[in-house]
Amino acid sequence: MVNVNFSKSLAKMKIGEKAFFNCTSLKEVNIPKNLKPTIGSDAFKNCPVKVMFGYEEEEEDDYDYD
Repeated sequence: MVNVNFSKSLAKMKIGEKAFFNCTSLKEVNIPKNLKPTIGSDAFKNCPVKVMFGYEEEEEDDYDYD
């Protein structure tokens, strides 16, 4: 796992204690600006991760492929 993107459609968010502990391949976690997450202790311990708060989720285009 390299990137984790949380959806803005979540009502609330909790990243549990030691959720990504020692996840050395994790590089980036993106949390939308509408979420105020609860982050447990040592959730990202020993991870070379960059946590981005307030990112804008890209809107998907609706296309008709008939």
